[in-house]
Amino acid sequence: MSKSKKNDNLKDLSPAGLRTNFKLNSTEADNRETHRQLVIDAAAKVLVLEGYGPHAKAVRVNLLLPLGEKLHSDHGLRTITGGYNGLVKRMSKGRLFSTGELGRWTEGLIAGLRLSGALAQRMMKLKGMVKSKVTLGSWWVRPFGLRPALEKVLLGGLPFSCRARVGKTGVELYRFWAGNLGTEVSESEQLAGIFMGAISVRHLEQSWLGLPSTPEVKHLVESWGIPAASWGYRVAKRRVCILVSPFWGALFSAMMPEGMREWYLGMKKPGMCPLLPWAFLKMAAGHKSSEVIREGVPFLTCREAMYDSGLRVRKLHENGVRELGFTRLDPRLKEVWIDYMAKIVKIIP
Repeated sequence: MSKSKKNDNLKDLSPAGLRTNFKLNSTEADNRETHRQLVIDAAAKVLVLEGYGPHAKAVRVNLLLPLGEKLHSDHGLRTITGGYNGLVKRMSKGRLFSTGELGRWTEGLIAGLRLSGALAQRMMKLKGMVKSKVTLGSWWVRPFGLRPALEKVLLGGLPFSCRARVGKTGVELYRFWAGNLGTEVSESEQLAGIFMGAISVRHLEQSWLGLPSTPEVKHLVESWGIPAASWGYRVAKRRVCILVSPFWGALFSAMMPEGMREWYLGMKKPGMCPLLPWAFLKMAAGHKSSEVIREGVPFLTCREAMYDSGLRVRKLHENGVRELGFTRLDPRLKEVWIDYMAKIVKIIP
């Protein structure tokens, strides 16, 4: 070995050379971890959008990867992702899709549907196993007939992989991979999903939305200042609901798929109306409430109808506080109303 080569080796083994080699190795490790995360995200998106099977094909996953991050084999893809279970773990963390990639079917809306009790993962017997949750993404929307608008939307076509059919007790969703998406989402989207999955309840000759009386739902409803007619209405032997006005479902319909707003507005004798829409408008718009058109607020009646019912517009705030318990207007509700005006009515207040 020549003398110059010996000197080069000594330089590489010096403390400075070791520090340089460590920096290079750490950079390579960061690049490998970035590549791994990109592959897992792309495979999870393919699973949601195209279903079971394409997510294990490197050719399909490569279409969602940036240049320079391509995979060469299906075996390498499975080694990185860990198979289906690894992708489910990634989906459970949330933030997989950016805003608008699934239309109005956001991760928050799907999380709200789970909180409402509308979506329940199917239970069945597997060979050699006791009853357990199916790992193939089968979900139920039940009981049948209590959520007609949601069932109609699900059977009308979805922007992701899913086969929906009417079963004996409800709508069954096969390959509903989007149901595994995480819950790290905005509360407004969660509330929209809860209202979308609410059941229709008839109480005191009025129409109401029945929400499940769970701690998560109660916390969201109370923190947003949404008044409820009952916090423990019993609709069955083992089912207790929170009754809220259909007005809130219609107000949040700008975050829901098309067809839901019409179902809310088609309810006969909605609870807390017409007092609640006028009280909401008075608190949201203040002295400019007279400039808002009727379509700008759900279930808003004309002033003549208000006068005929014995109510005066100037005292709507007082009536709302006394009769409905509508004591405050959360600023987030005003933002939802502005979004409703921009998307549904096509005007910005």
